[in-house]
Amino acid sequence: MTNPPNYISKEAPRFNRAMTQYLQKNEPEMLKGLVEIQDAFLEWFQLPSDEAIKRTIVSIKKKPLAGQLLEEVREHGIGNTISDYLHDAYYPYA
Repeated sequence: MTNPPNYISKEAPRFNRAMTQYLQKNEPEMLKGLVEIQDAFLEWFQLPSDEAIKRTIVSIKKKPLAGQLLEEVREHGIGNTISDYLHDAYYPYA
């Protein structure tokens, strides 16, 4: 379902309908995320190649701890972020 938007509907239409209906009923946030991934992929796929390459390259430079924490809180929520950091502190080799 994360391939170009019409691929799965053409290749496996019954699966696509069933999966979409299931997600609408049981996991609407996941369905929303999948649609966002499809849209982002399509946008990236239609870019000129030089721009697509620029957007694909990821820097390995680490953000300062405060910036990293803020980003994780935004993405995963405060509770999950605290839980992750406490887990890592308790299990340093996990």
